[in-house]
Amino acid sequence: MKNNINLFRDFKYRNAFLLVMPVALFLIDILSFQGFFAFFLFQSLNFLMKAQILKVKIVAYFIVSFFLINLVDEINYFETYTIASLFLIKLIYADPEKIKFVRIFTTKIDSFSPKYSHSFLLLFTITLLTQNAYINFEIIDWDISSYLVASNNISLENFPYQSQWESKQPILYILYKVLISFAEESLVVFKLINDIPIFLLAILLFRLVNLEVKNILYSLLASSLYLIFMSTPWGTAEYSEIYSLLFIAAGLNLLSTKNMSNISYFLGGLMFGIAIMINIGSVVVLTGSIFFLEIKKRFKYKLLYLFLGFVSPLIVLSILYFHKGLMTIFIETTFLIPLNYPSSASFSIGILIDFFRSYFEFSKLLYLTFIITFFVVFKQIRLVRYKLVSLTASSLLFVVLALHGYYHHYIFFVFFFSYMTVVPFSLEGKNFYAAFLLITLFSVLGYVVPKSINNLYNINEIQQTYPIYNLQLELNDITKRRYTVLALDYHLINFYLKQDNYSYVVHPTNLEEEFITKKLIEMDKIQDKEISYLIKYKSPDVIICSEDMLDFNCEVSDYDKRYIQLYFDEINSMENINYYKDPYKKIRVYVLKEILK
Repeated sequence: MKNNINLFRDFKYRNAFLLVMPVALFLIDILSFQGFFAFFLFQSLNFLMKAQILKVKIVAYFIVSFFLINLVDEINYFETYTIASLFLIKLIYADPEKIKFVRIFTTKIDSFSPKYSHSFLLLFTITLLTQNAYINFEIIDWDISSYLVASNNISLENFPYQSQWESKQPILYILYKVLISFAEESLVVFKLINDIPIFLLAILLFRLVNLEVKNILYSLLASSLYLIFMSTPWGTAEYSEIYSLLFIAAGLNLLSTKNMSNISYFLGGLMFGIAIMINIGSVVVLTGSIFFLEIKKRFKYKLLYLFLGFVSPLIVLSILYFHKGLMTIFIETTFLIPLNYPSSASFSIGILIDFFRSYFEFSKLLYLTFIITFFVVFKQIRLVRYKLVSLTASSLLFVVLALHGYYHHYIFFVFFFSYMTVVPFSLEGKNFYAAFLLITLFSVLGYVVPKSINNLYNINEIQQTYPIYNLQLELNDITKRRYTVLALDYHLINFYLKQDNYSYVVHPTNLEEEFITKKLIEMDKIQDKEISYLIKYKSPDVIICSEDMLDFNCEVSDYDKRYIQLYFDEINSMENINYYKDPYKKIRVYVLKEILK
């Protein structure tokens, strides 16, 4: 036995064996996607992992083995087990420094992050496998459709709020426009690109946790916990809170740097300033960052640089909007209208209960992770650093002040709660806690990864199955001309048509919020009873709605004989139009008779 082990550990024989076996397994299933994927995954991860950090590599082994056993349906279990076992052996015994190609390749990766490139690769893989389980649904939330339409036609000549109004701050729409351009106006590609902010947040969290616990494995688990928290349907949508949080987390990382210069404080403030110009409510969360400021000599000067960075985005935007003659709408949308947002709802403890219930229904183990972590933190509250408490508390305060209880209001909280795992990772029972997180990770991966893989495998066909995408194609065929659309629901159609919504206010329900419409009427941006006014006096070519609204009857053709209703039963029967689909809610389309001639 000893001789056999020594023989196997000989570099030449070992690597020949480990290279030939996966190839053989691949050839067995050469016609299957699963066979190719298993081979590619085996070889790429084997070569990229480095031997000196064994714990992380073992975690990678378990995740990949679990992934293969549960997903590779066309490879039998013997082949799967063999691949997984060889992968473990390769992780432990392979010496990539003796392979010239691998040495060059890993050197390039290590030039970016010598210590953590393997961890970042693993986090990127987990991001892909957790964030794409629901991209086959065209719409997760109306908000995203509104952001897309409001951003679609932004240019140097057309600022946010100039032709379309949405309630968030200008930099969100600028970022959206950049990503839309990179996606070449494909909604599916846009969703894929939005994996990047989540991945970057996982990396930023990794660094914050590692600064506290000084342990790569625990930092990796904390970041993985964040990713599976964000693998719920609402978590995978492209909300403003995600973009805002990205810059807040970047600022916190800057403020966590040792021996900070004045420029570092300026850049940290700049990150915070950009965050509030994405979502003004994030200023509440930023109050929790106060304990990241080190009170040492020259503190006043550092605080000054932080403040200058913080106000820079606001100053630049103010100058641009003033020059464009849009200063009034900029001030109203950025500062005044958001102050009235909480008045449209009232606080209820049910806001918190519903959120935690959503995780209980999604994954019992993930819900239990909440309970265990809260219990440990509460029990050891005297040991918890002020900055952890302040950030978590301020992110919950954001939810309370917003009042509405939408799940995306908890995005800040989910991130900082994952940061709070540094507390149990600093105690004696940290290994048990780590093992529990690992089990939870496997549990959630087993649920979302098959869906993600199926979507990624069929990525080229997904947009062709989107109902609203098909609706605009059918309307194009019917009308044979360019047409305007007043979309009071399913306004994503305007994104596909690359045109503004006929209404200045993109999100339809905002037309029912008096604290919004009152201000816009005063600025002569909309009329009183805007919807009825547009239909009666402006006559959009197409009207799309699904239900009655305030001062609006959706049965347009009943009271306005200029319009005729078109029926799209096949599109209405599609299940992937909305993850939270109401089976009784139908798309109703009304078209001006004259454009059908």
